[in-house]
Amino acid sequence: MRTIFTFLTSILFLTSIHAECAMSGLYVFPKGKTIRQNPVFVLDGYGFSEHTIEGLNKEYPVYLQCGEIKVPLEVKEMHKGQFELTQAVLVPTDSLIPGLYYKLTIDHLPPYDNFKSHASNAIWKVESGKDTIAPEMTARPRELNKILELYGCHPVSYVVFSCPAKDNSEMMVRATVKDKAGNETSYFIETNGLEIKIGHDMCHGAFKFAEGSKYDVKFDFMDASGNIRSWEGAGLRFSGPDKETSE
Repeated sequence: MRTIFTFLTSILFLTSIHAECAMSGLYVFPKGKTIRQNPVFVLDGYGFSEHTIEGLNKEYPVYLQCGEIKVPLEVKEMHKGQFELTQAVLVPTDSLIPGLYYKLTIDHLPPYDNFKSHASNAIWKVESGKDTIAPEMTARPRELNKILELYGCHPVSYVVFSCPAKDNSEMMVRATVKDKAGNETSYFIETNGLEIKIGHDMCHGAFKFAEGSKYDVKFDFMDASGNIRSWEGAGLRFSGPDKETSE
């Protein structure tokens, strides 16, 4: 009887864990309520929404809209993550008018797609002027710790680095990871200004690491207007999380 109870409890726990992983979702940067006249937008699609990202300006026209005004967005970069995640970097093809509110709009959006974790529903007010100053790096990033949490449908696995960069706007970090075979994967990662976490959570993520394997990583820092401070020199060597080194 105890064995059956334990089995059912485990099933219910795993079911609740799976329920926390939505089947799709779109995430957009920047997260704030204002942009300058030369913004950049980074759009991530998880799960089924990866197809939406791959189909931008093909099946799914994407643009900024303010009333009758439509400003097409050009896909400048496309990045494929290693775990259920795809990303597009978008820039306006025409000037934005200060003082107006623009909404990021995607035509023919599938019914399962919607913008997650954005309080303004992907609407921004345009501030006057263009930002042309790249983020400032005060030092080289360094590894802080590793995270490995073995629960749910997939483990949570991250390597955490310091973020010695600052800017007057929101920032993202383009992490370029190279494995021992020389294969490279690049992806823009959000940062809280203190840490850079590369890896994946239980449901999706940009990078997957084999336990104990060696990698190199370079970081380029980009602000909300697309100004980039590029990495110089050799990358940082690190290893994937394992049970002994994770916190």
